[in-house]
Amino acid sequence: MKKIIVYNHEHTVDDAVAKRYEELMDNLREGYDKLLNSGMFFEIYPELTGNWKEDEEAYLAKSTNKR
Repeated sequence: MKKIIVYNHEHTVDDAVAKRYEELMDNLREGYDKLLNSGMFFEIYPELTGNWKEDEEAYLAKSTNKR
C-alpha cells in the first residue's frame, strides 16, 4: 500500500494503482511541459503561470474536463 495525494487529499492505494497514478501524472506533466515549450501555452491557458507547482491543480482540472 502507498499513499498518494490527489487534489490535496491523501489516499492509501495498492501498489498497482499508485504506479498507474504516477504514470498518468508523468504523462500530464510531460504534456504540460511540451505545450509550455511550444509557445502556445499561454494562448490556451492565459490564466496559468507556466510554473508546474503553481499550475498543477488548475491544469489537471482543465485537462481532465476536456475529455
